[in-house]
Amino acid sequence: MSHNLYHRFASNSPADGGKPVLIDGNGVVATYQIMEEKSARIANLLTEMGTVIGDRVTVQVDKSTDALWLYLGCLRAGLVFHPLNTAYQANELEYFLDNAEPRIVVGDEETTSLLQTIAGPESTVIDIATLADHAREASTEFDTTTSAPDDLAALLYSSGTTGVPKGIMLSHGNLVSNAETLVLAWGFTAPDTLLHALPIFHVHGLFVGISCTLMSGSCMYWLNGYGVEPVLNALPQCSV
Repeated sequence: MSHNLYHRFASNSPADGGKPVLIDGNGVVATYQIMEEKSARIANLLTEMGTVIGDRVTVQVDKSTDALWLYLGCLRAGLVFHPLNTAYQANELEYFLDNAEPRIVVGDEETTSLLQTIAGPESTVIDIATLADHAREASTEFDTTTSAPDDLAALLYSSGTTGVPKGIMLSHGNLVSNAETLVLAWGFTAPDTLLHALPIFHVHGLFVGISCTLMSGSCMYWLNGYGVEPVLNALPQCSV
């Protein structure tokens, strides 16, 4: 049995692929079928770019649905998702890229030039808009990688309060267990809608909000950033 986190998400997806998995602040709906296709396209593209299972994909981008599909595509391809705070500057980025040794580095259009000057020769740097553009040509079919519980799914770093930040390696087994436990403890069910206003370079936004939604086959009201008025407007539509 595969312990790949995306496999678990897929096994808990609603039978009706037309059910919304997220609704963004502009009212645009993405369904579970769209999620399946978008993540497959990304997984195929990353594979075509020469990645192999276990390669790191470093990501420093603003929150967006494209960033979500990238995360899920990495899971499906057996790659290690490495998100970075969008506030990090050149000296911090240099440390993380040197330590993580990513195969792919994804930035925003404004940051890609800086990332190219910092990334090592083994890293391919691409902006997320170009990645999403190229992914449109990729297949919507992808056989999600079979993963063991100890296979890495994500790489985060500590805050570095007692020295330099240290890599925290999170396995598929870690994240599956965490999500299943939280869904049970908090009583997530398919009819729920979660208000998602947190960044996804952050553990709670990435692993708690997204995982609990997808593990329960429910829906997210997706805000690309936090704002008092958007949150207040969204609350009546959300149960979590």
